[in-house]
This record gives sequence, C-alpha cells and structure tokens, in this order.
Amino acid sequence: MGIKRGSITTPIIADGLILNIDAANRASTLPESNITTVFNTAGDLTTSGSVNNEYDMWEGPTTASFAFDTGDYIGLNKSMSELLTSDSPFSLSAWIKFPQAYNFVILGNEDSESNVLEFSHYSDSNFMTLSLNSTNSTVNIGSVQPNPSINKWWNLVWVLEIVGSTKTYKAYVNGQFGGSNSISTSYTLPTSDSIIGDGKIFSGTTGDLNIANLQLYNIALNSNYVLHNYNALKSRFE
Repeated sequence: MGIKRGSITTPIIADGLILNIDAANRASTLPESNITTVFNTAGDLTTSGSVNNEYDMWEGPTTASFAFDTGDYIGLNKSMSELLTSDSPFSLSAWIKFPQAYNFVILGNEDSESNVLEFSHYSDSNFMTLSLNSTNSTVNIGSVQPNPSINKWWNLVWVLEIVGSTKTYKAYVNGQFGGSNSISTSYTLPTSDSIIGDGKIFSGTTGDLNIANLQLYNIALNSNYVLHNYNALKSRFE
C-alpha cells in the first residue's frame, strides 16, 4: 500500500509508519536552500524538526537530500518515548550517502539522555556496520556490506523483531538481509527530544553525510516489506 503526502506520491509501506521525513517531499520541507524546519508526513503530523547549525542544508532538486557536516542536526520536537513503546518492535529505514571512514548516528537523542536509543552506522574501506544502541546494550552487525563504495546512495534498515520473549535485531542493506543478533535485555526509551543526523560524533574524512529520507515504524518490517520499500524508492538514487 502507498501513502500520498503533499505534492508527491510515496509508494512505501504505510502499516506502522509513524515518522516520514523526506527532502524530496514539499510537504516535508520546502525545496529551498535556507530551510529552518522540516515536517513529518505520517502518523502525528504535529511532529516537526528544527534545523540546527546549518541553514543551507537542503540539497536538490536532483536526488534531494539533507547535507550534514560536523555539528549539523535536525532536532525533532518529540522524544522516542512519545513515538514508540518500550520493549516493542520497531524499524528505521533511511537513504544515506557518506564519505569514507565515518561513524555517525542517523537517528538518536540528546547527549544528556541517560536512556538512549540510537541507530548508528560505521564504515571504512573494508566494511560497513550497522549498530543499535539502547539503554542496556549495543548490538552490532559486522560487515553487513564488505568494501562499501563511498559517495554512493545506500538504503539502510534497522529492525527490532520481538517474538514471545525473544528480541532479534536485524540489519538490511539495499533491500538485502545483512545479519542478525539477539538482544537479551529490555530497554527504556529516551525522554529527551530525538535528533536526526547527530554530527557531534562524526569522525573521518571530509565531506557531508547526506540523508535523503527516513521512515520510522512501530512494527518490525519483514524482509518483503524492506525489499518493497527499497524498490519503491531506488530509482531516485540510481
């Protein structure tokens, strides 16, 4: 099924979609360089984000995206505890482009937060790793993509699947399953406002991290849904 917001049709999975921010959607951000605010187009439409430190963040119109360098971020007006439910499944999908050797958070929380939930990514010339950092654990899926190309668009997906008492973290890259790890502990959701593109922990070579769009779900996307979303948007990045 698809959703339609503003002036474009976005044929991604709508079930469980609670946060959808897309630099190519005029309902999410006006297509201009000096942006100050971005808007959610799914679920609670009062959710929005303030652009911090870099007001010429929007890049377009070809493959529209938000460009983050050190210290840049979008601060949402909602915390993870307002968006999700503790010890429940969730998924995050994002289209990103990065320079080599970067460690960064795609979606996270304020540094002062004691209860964290961060979707992060590390890459160098040898491998790409997706990580899920929660209150009681950090779970890594190593080498989900060997020898990743830099300055290329990637679709990265983090999934927390819960079946009975078993929690399983899964990672996908460009619609393909990358690996999984079990999580034995519960987690507590952050109460501070969420942050997109947290530039405060960048390390690496020069160049911007670009995020074209991201979707947060309150369900665990299965492999068919992940592949559907990848195929629905990949033509924008080829």
